[in-house]
Amino acid sequence: MSNPYTDENGLFHNKLGITDQTALNEFEYHHSAMKAEAVLSGEIKLDHSSYDLAHLKDIHKALFGDIYEWAGQERTRPSVKGNNLSKTVTFFLEPEKLQDKWQEIQKLTQEFLQAEKLDLKTAKEKLVGIMIEANYSHPFPEGNGRTLQVFMTQLANEQNLKMDYSKVDAEMWNMANALSVPHSKRYEGHLIDVPPNKEMLGRMMDKVIQEPTQSQNLQIQFEQLDKVYQENQHLLSPKQKLIIHEAEKIIQQLPPQAQLQAKVNLYQSVSEDIQKHPQQFDEPEIDR
Repeated sequence: MSNPYTDENGLFHNKLGITDQTALNEFEYHHSAMKAEAVLSGEIKLDHSSYDLAHLKDIHKALFGDIYEWAGQERTRPSVKGNNLSKTVTFFLEPEKLQDKWQEIQKLTQEFLQAEKLDLKTAKEKLVGIMIEANYSHPFPEGNGRTLQVFMTQLANEQNLKMDYSKVDAEMWNMANALSVPHSKRYEGHLIDVPPNKEMLGRMMDKVIQEPTQSQNLQIQFEQLDKVYQENQHLLSPKQKLIIHEAEKIIQQLPPQAQLQAKVNLYQSVSEDIQKHPQQFDEPEIDR
């Protein structure tokens, strides 16, 4: 039975007309990395940010839409992948089960998002669990790993955590993912089913998941406060806005490393005022 995604040599049909596997791999790697940065920076806007299958499909389309017609679409065929390093073969989830599996995964992502005062150990455990389930689903013919990395990075950021995949070897990372889901081991020409082993992926995630530095925390805090300010500045009186404007001018004269902390302090004060006295800023000023 022919594969609708590939030619007779196993090369994925692509929009670019590339017929060499090495050339396609190289272009795909660099292009998807560039697009991933654009998604994470917010330069590329996604239609969904719900941490479900629709969200994952948006990311996949953003990364691979210039290369494959089927980017952002669920696969319709079984997916099997071998890992030479671990000598394993993984039979990923059947395509007809993808929707149900992602309803389960969305429950996990929502639990993670809604968790309060989440300690680092528990956060890592939750992220590892989500990673394993999402990886096993493997919704696309190609590009699942890179898409999932962006998805998991965004998810971790929601709890002010960083994910830095450069902290681990790429081949070892792929092997850890292969071992963490149901797989078979090659032995004397036969395939023997082996239970999942999550330990290696857990150790890898310990290196990948990091708490933000003090400056990163400040940046996150500033962005959150700035969002509150932008949404509520219509509540401020002209006098209040003038005071903030003058304060911002003074802050700009501070050393760069002190500016961010000063902005956080300013916006924190404004945010607290708005929350305590939301109505007082609604009243128009009257000249006397």
